[in-house]
Amino acid sequence: MKQLIIINECSIATKYGVGTYTDQLIQCMADDYEWEVNVIELFCPTVSELSIQNKNGIHYYQFPILEYYGNEKYYTKINSRYYKSVFYILAPFINKEITIVHFNFVHGYELATLLKTISTVKIVLTLHYTTWSFEFLGERERIEKILVNPITKSEKRIKGEFEREQKFMKECCDQIIAIARHSKEMIESLYGIEKQKVSLISNAIRDEFVKIEKEEKIRIREKYNFSRDENIFIFAGRLEKVKGILILIDAFKLLLKIYPNSKLIISGTGDFTTCLESSNPVWSKIVFTGFVKKAQLYELFSICDIGIVPSIHEEFGLVALEMMMNSLPLIVGKTSGLDEIVTNDCGCKIKISDESKESAIDLMNAMVKLLRKRTDAENFATNARKFYLSNYELNGFQHRMKNKYYQLCQK
Repeated sequence: MKQLIIINECSIATKYGVGTYTDQLIQCMADDYEWEVNVIELFCPTVSELSIQNKNGIHYYQFPILEYYGNEKYYTKINSRYYKSVFYILAPFINKEITIVHFNFVHGYELATLLKTISTVKIVLTLHYTTWSFEFLGERERIEKILVNPITKSEKRIKGEFEREQKFMKECCDQIIAIARHSKEMIESLYGIEKQKVSLISNAIRDEFVKIEKEEKIRIREKYNFSRDENIFIFAGRLEKVKGILILIDAFKLLLKIYPNSKLIISGTGDFTTCLESSNPVWSKIVFTGFVKKAQLYELFSICDIGIVPSIHEEFGLVALEMMMNSLPLIVGKTSGLDEIVTNDCGCKIKISDESKESAIDLMNAMVKLLRKRTDAENFATNARKFYLSNYELNGFQHRMKNKYYQLCQK
């Protein structure tokens, strides 16, 4: 029997895109009798000791969070021991025929090196994000400059992190999955990974769209205490600077001067304090839901007029795909992954810059445009769903990923 081991680190990302991606990997192989599927979750805050569970035939291993007190050098030493402990616990369970270990984080060099000592192990990495892209909001020119001539202590740290990521990809990975075209190009040109080692397999989601009639939409709005004639916008994701959330709040405050009968739903967790401060004095117009489960999020999508994903940088943009699947007209940041998956006939694309007043004005103008031109919004919604069905429905992703696993088994 072949074995798939999916390795994640518990973080806010596992609640959002990475968590969804893990579920999709499980679905790829769960019904294949030739495969045993295991999920490893590292640094879990919900357990105090190793937890092993079997859910619907899938084995879940949860390792507790690492607690340490001291400087960075001490942390590195303790972290090394942590990964060694994980390896020695997992090693007896690793299949002697063939095991594919699929990492969903880029700083897995130490654990991957240990796993590669087992001859039957193949390492796969899906590059969901890089450390430097968060710090620099995706500005590649800045990392290229630092790689040539790091000056400050911070720049030297960033270069060191980049080199560890590069080492992981070059020395440990048998295959790297890029989730977007721009990611594939970056892995090959910036990290210097040979092309045959990199595959483009875009994210995808299962079609769960439920079309509702006007009367049902009114009923659901009443359930959440929204009126039938309000203009409702929705954002879903982590409340972080890179997601453009503060620019969205500023744009919405400008919009209220033109369309006072409007509401903004912000669904997600993160920096609530900064977002609430930025919302002053229009708190009554902005609804913070916190994290909501997918079924309820999709119900909220169904009653909204426009979905907004104003990211400054986005490796892919899974939430935009969810909005497209739910036939929601879109306004998105014209950046990296979003620029690929949202075509010009699926939504408005706005250049979003960090803390830019012009970005807030441009975003507000796009919101006004779609409210005034309802036919354009309806066309965007229809085209977005068609484009999703043609390019990002889950069956295609599962077929490509399954083929990739089987190809690795033959090498």
